[in-house]
Amino acid sequence: LESHVGRRGGAQVSSPPVRTVGGPTTLLALVALHGPAASLRHAGSVDGAGLRWKLVRFAHSGAAAVEIWSASTSGLLQGASVTSTSPDPRDTQQIDVLAEEGVVGVGTSAAATGTSGPASVRLTTTSDTPSLVFAVGGASAAGHVHATGWLRTDGWALSPGPASWSVVTGQPTLQSGTVVTAPGPASGSGRWAMASVELVGDGS
Repeated sequence: LESHVGRRGGAQVSSPPVRTVGGPTTLLALVALHGPAASLRHAGSVDGAGLRWKLVRFAHSGAAAVEIWSASTSGLLQGASVTSTSPDPRDTQQIDVLAEEGVVGVGTSAAATGTSGPASVRLTTTSDTPSLVFAVGGASAAGHVHATGWLRTDGWALSPGPASWSVVTGQPTLQSGTVVTAPGPASGSGRWAMASVELVGDGS
């Protein structure tokens, strides 16, 4: 992991500076949004760092939505910010930007939503080279995420109120067909949305 920055704010949020050392790098923007349900039925936009960003996955449930965006570069990034813009000025959001070297890019992705109960999303890997799985989630109300084998990359909660979280596998998966279930809060999540993505290693 070359760089990881995050920030929360309103309808438009710019990350702290993203820095890379140069060479092939894949960047992910994990975005969790909260706002009026009608405003979150469509994805917003992500741009910045002079890169072309592609929407990998979107999920929406009630007043929560999540987005995963990706971009790639082989150049040096120093002091570049990434900006997420939501569809409605009333929305709030969290953006986490991660830059990963030693990967060939994005593999498969998955999404899940629910109206109550524990949140999770299941993904089946597609690569036989070591890969990492990242996930982002949002809920109308939730506690903290605690799951063995996963690392929290960021997250916030307003109690009582909306919550968001992002996680990454603590160890890479080593073969295709591996089922990886990314966790959310164990309880109290209300309506929730989650998305996950596989970053495929280059075998180095």
